[in-house]
Amino acid sequence: MNKINELLEQLEADILRGDYKIGSRLPSERQISERYGVSRITTRDALSRLCQMGLLRKAPQSGTFVNDYLSEASMELLGKIMQATDTIDASVLISLLEFRRVNEVFAARKAALEIPEKGLREFEEWVRRGLAHVDDIDVLCDCDYEIHRSIIKHSGNILLTLLFNSFKTVYRHYTGFFYTQPQSGETTFNHYSRLVSAFTSRDAEYAGHIMETLLAYAENTVKDAISYNGEEKIQLKSFRMRA
Repeated sequence: MNKINELLEQLEADILRGDYKIGSRLPSERQISERYGVSRITTRDALSRLCQMGLLRKAPQSGTFVNDYLSEASMELLGKIMQATDTIDASVLISLLEFRRVNEVFAARKAALEIPEKGLREFEEWVRRGLAHVDDIDVLCDCDYEIHRSIIKHSGNILLTLLFNSFKTVYRHYTGFFYTQPQSGETTFNHYSRLVSAFTSRDAEYAGHIMETLLAYAENTVKDAISYNGEEKIQLKSFRMRA
């Protein structure tokens, strides 16, 4: 790995870990070069790339500042944030739930009409596996991800598929928190069993209704947990999922 990439990864990790706070001014290029043992040219290139990623911003004649990356981050960067820290903003979890609610009711209706027999059998198998392991968070997260990936894939919407494919790390952290809540595994996978019936009968409206009910349950469960905890940050360390 070349010096620019090494410095890029070091600075990225330091920013995401909170060593450089959002809104704070970074040390000068000279100070960074001395601190990390690299040339000024290497520092300048690394800082430029971090600006392109949305982690930093340059203010003319003022310096380089840590950007509000939670508001302006790409999905890829959000995944890195979650991997680099042991907490997630409660507002980010709520945003993820809203994102799902906007898109997945539509996807479930479409998938009910489009899913082939092979896809339906695979869908059923993921549901059966989850029901058999309702107390195993890792298994539940694996199954949940594959179930929703299948729904979106068989909706036939290419853009939703591409978005979801880039969403795995973020999705796994959200479901990891969700499945720590009491009865969430059993309740969710019972909904998925009903969704199997809707897909089998090609009932698009019923499929959409089940998905809307499921997503409302998930959203309310997470909101209740956040309100009960009274925390703006949710701890990820205790349920960090496999990569």
